[in-house]
Amino acid sequence: MTQISRMSGVRCLLVSTISTSIVGTAHLILFSAQQTAAASVRRKATSSLLHRQFQRHEKRRKVRQTAAASTPFPFYHTTQEIHTQLLALQSRCHGWITVATKGSDPQIDVVSIRKTDSSPPNRFFLLFGEHARELISPESGLHFLQTLCGESDLAKTDGARYGTERMAELLDTTEFQLVVNGNPDSRQRVENGEYCLRVNTKNGVDLNRNWDDRWEPAEDEMSPDTNPGPKPFSENETQIFKTAVADFKPTGFLTIHSGTRGMYSPWAYDMRHEAVRNGPAMLNMLQQLDANYCKCPFGAAGKEVGYSCPGTCLDYVYDKLGVDYAFAFEIYGNPAENFELEQRFDEIVDERKLSSENALTSSISAVGKDEKKPNYLQLLQEFGASTSKKRHDTSAAASLLHQHQHRHHRASFSTSAKKWREEGCLAQFNPTTESDFKDTVENWTQVYVNLAKLVAADAEKRAGVTADVSLVRGRGEKERAFEKSDFPVWKP
Repeated sequence: MTQISRMSGVRCLLVSTISTSIVGTAHLILFSAQQTAAASVRRKATSSLLHRQFQRHEKRRKVRQTAAASTPFPFYHTTQEIHTQLLALQSRCHGWITVATKGSDPQIDVVSIRKTDSSPPNRFFLLFGEHARELISPESGLHFLQTLCGESDLAKTDGARYGTERMAELLDTTEFQLVVNGNPDSRQRVENGEYCLRVNTKNGVDLNRNWDDRWEPAEDEMSPDTNPGPKPFSENETQIFKTAVADFKPTGFLTIHSGTRGMYSPWAYDMRHEAVRNGPAMLNMLQQLDANYCKCPFGAAGKEVGYSCPGTCLDYVYDKLGVDYAFAFEIYGNPAENFELEQRFDEIVDERKLSSENALTSSISAVGKDEKKPNYLQLLQEFGASTSKKRHDTSAAASLLHQHQHRHHRASFSTSAKKWREEGCLAQFNPTTESDFKDTVENWTQVYVNLAKLVAADAEKRAGVTADVSLVRGRGEKERAFEKSDFPVWKP
């Protein structure tokens, strides 16, 4: 009996132990399930939080992108709006305008404007927007076209000089072809907030270092901003430009940029050489226009900007295509630089004035030995040495700044620093108020119109001189032939 009782107790203990174990396991399973569920809830909550944060971020980004896509300021046009405006002008500009869209990656509009039933002797090609961050350049091209069609405010307020009738007179002597927006893909990125972007989108190439005139390959220390590409005309954009200019066979050529203010002629490839062929005529035109519309440096591009620019459209068109009137304009810079730019303009004018007197002063120096008379040649040489050193110092400083900017471009930036830099680029290259914007496009439209007139007049004058020389040469040859035929030739 006692044994049975013990066995019964053991069974009860065993059952109790098993029950306790089962209950414990059940509790453990339940706890584990609860923990798993809680973890799942936390993960879902975290995921939901991240998703909401991402959505908020995307919403803010899209808002910024949408705002930027309408350009930084409402008075600028987007890339699409520029294209639409060109097509609209084609339909209503007296039948003068033709828009041809070239290429596919990217597509670039080449605009021709020629008066109906006219045969103008001069052709002028203008290239806007090679560098994407220079938003004001295509805007200037669009305004110029609108003025030629009699549609701009300038045409309406100053019709006596820039109205439809006067523009028709200009088109009697000159037809125009323009690339208004030469880097459209990258411009769209600038519109989205990448305000420092200069190069093209596909390969990151500087389109104004990709032309086949003294082109130089990239160096290790070269800034990405001036990447010349693997070879000349490696880019679709520059191939389109080259074909358009070559087929058009222009009398005059102008490329338009921003970042400073200046009016330049060849050469750009180094800081020493100036254009010889037609150089004085181009400089005279620049000085005349500069005095009225810019008060900024003018002359050989490389010499005045302070650093070498190999592989530019300016040099290629002048050198390889033989265009006698080739120019590059910088149409906007930080207003804080205006005083220095005007000082440099005055210096150049003084230098040219003294240089033009060089022959006279040399004669005075050679003939006049009177010590009481000043030696004008010596004064000229001393002044030239002084201004040359000053220009060299200025060029050196500009070159150092250029190199610093290149190193600056390669540096990494915090978000705030990058934003500051982007906004700095926007203000350096483009007007940021509507009044400055309007003043800029109206001012430079007047320059383009008057430059075309000066080129047409000078080309006509040169053609007349060439004809006179040919006539004299022909008459002289006939006279010499007559003299030879009238006298017997003695033979030994």
